[in-house]
Amino acid sequence: MEDTGQTPEVHFMPWYKRLFGVFYEPSKVFRSLDERPDWVWSLAIPILVTIILSTVAVFLSIRSPEYYKALEKFTDTQKQYASITAYIGVVFAVIFRLGFIFLVGGIIHVIAPFMNGKSSYSRIISVLGYSYLPYFLVGILSVISLASNPGNYSPLSTSLAVFWTKKEAGIVMLSLLGEIDVIKFWVMGLSTGGLAIIFKFGWKKALAIVLLIWLVTTGIKVGATAAMKPFIDKSEEVSPDSTDATD
Repeated sequence: MEDTGQTPEVHFMPWYKRLFGVFYEPSKVFRSLDERPDWVWSLAIPILVTIILSTVAVFLSIRSPEYYKALEKFTDTQKQYASITAYIGVVFAVIFRLGFIFLVGGIIHVIAPFMNGKSSYSRIISVLGYSYLPYFLVGILSVISLASNPGNYSPLSTSLAVFWTKKEAGIVMLSLLGEIDVIKFWVMGLSTGGLAIIFKFGWKKALAIVLLIWLVTTGIKVGATAAMKPFIDKSEEVSPDSTDATD
């Protein structure tokens, strides 16, 4: 009788063990989340990751030569608004990231029952949130790179886009290459394993859901980039100051 009373606690892990366990025993972490969904850390992880990566991107853009060149044309008031707007962008990035996770969680919650899977929305969000932890490593490495290399103006990238410039590949192809990312595929792998555990179906069904979402989001991103390409090209033609500066 004593053993049966303890069985619901077999897979439970404290939050600090879950945070580290994602990297070396993810199946135990997701079984723990299946028994006790965790709203706090499942939302805190993507929030912290987004704040770190967005802040690094702001610092990189602020110290780039192009930024200082643009500031020369601004008034004092415009300069103040430019710096404020950059940090407001971090807030919007967090809101967008949380909205994206809630949306994807809702889509999975709708699709999974058609594959004979049954779970709760809180468990789905828990899996998606904890699966974001590999991006935290990218954030730490980005901060180290930012602090140790003052001459670097480019964000850390783990995608195929790092091997081509916008001029070589074109902005649309570069957008596609940016989605073929080692860390993103790691996150997708964690999500696949976690969804298979909480829905109690095979990994192939979980992978099909994850790949479907990746294909749709990639198509939307690349399509939006293609639609914006004429405007981006026009804006770059309007301000060809770099050639004047070198002359």
